Amino acid sequence: MAYTSNESGQFEVYVQPFPGGGGKWQVSTHGGTDAVWSRDGSEIFYRQGNGLYAVAIETDSGFNPGPPKLLFEWEQMAGGGSGLVGFANMDVSPDGKSFVMVEAEPPVREFHVVLNWIEELKRR
Repeated sequence: MAYTSNESGQFEVYVQPFPGGGGKWQVSTHGGTDAVWSRDGSEIFYRQGNGLYAVAIETDSGFNPGPPKLLFEWEQMAGGGSGLVGFANMDVSPDGKSFVMVEAEPPVREFHVVLNWIEELKRR
């Protein structure tokens, strides 16, 4: 389970087995929020300031997170976050190559996701 905690004095991303047992590992190094796992479990993505970071996860000989790698910076993420720690405002595509992010001022209370919209367009 990846989660955010401020137990160190600033928000950081941690991983811990769920349900209980085992250790706990800090994955971020200079702050982090909004952690999401890749679909195959090989990476964790998180926000820190206006940057989106990836941490490679190796589990062959225990839990071994690699160093955080900056994927890209986007100014709109700086104030980002869902406003609720622990509720990410982003997700990663199944292939790990694309991200969907919520950007809104003031905070959005409801939004609609349309799936298979090309088929709907053809139908109309």
